[in-house]
Amino acid sequence: MEGLLKTLREKVEQAEVYHLKTSTVPVAFHSGKLESIKNKAIEGMALRVIDGNRLGFATTTDMKDPSELIAAAIASAAFGEETIFSFPMAADPTHPEVHDRAVTDLSEEEMIAVGERVITKLHDAEPEADVNLTIAKAIETVEIRNTAGCEVEEERTRF
Repeated sequence: MEGLLKTLREKVEQAEVYHLKTSTVPVAFHSGKLESIKNKAIEGMALRVIDGNRLGFATTTDMKDPSELIAAAIASAAFGEETIFSFPMAADPTHPEVHDRAVTDLSEEEMIAVGERVITKLHDAEPEADVNLTIAKAIETVEIRNTAGCEVEEERTRF
């Protein structure tokens, strides 16, 4: 990401890069029976630039060559809103607790067991219920950096 910011410093007044990696494991049950377990991974980047005092924005999931992302953000700045703000400088960010190691460590077998327990409880309450259920865990890494020196990174989990 540092190479990208170096390139941007030479092309625009200011830039901010938002990088996201997400790994998701959904476990799906259909009519009370295990239907599927998938592992999905997504990675993407968003870029905000200020060029000519105008805000530009672009996103991509192509992580190999950022040149198209840069070109799209700069091109959008030509039509962007006029800005009167600057991206934040380096500071000590707060660190909210948004990562739970128990979610990271949760196995697919344990997720199946959770789903089966939920289905059993629902059938106990309503034996004729047709239960469709999806449970999922997600682990996200978010990194934000800008040309003013701000660098923030956090890992988040969801269940």
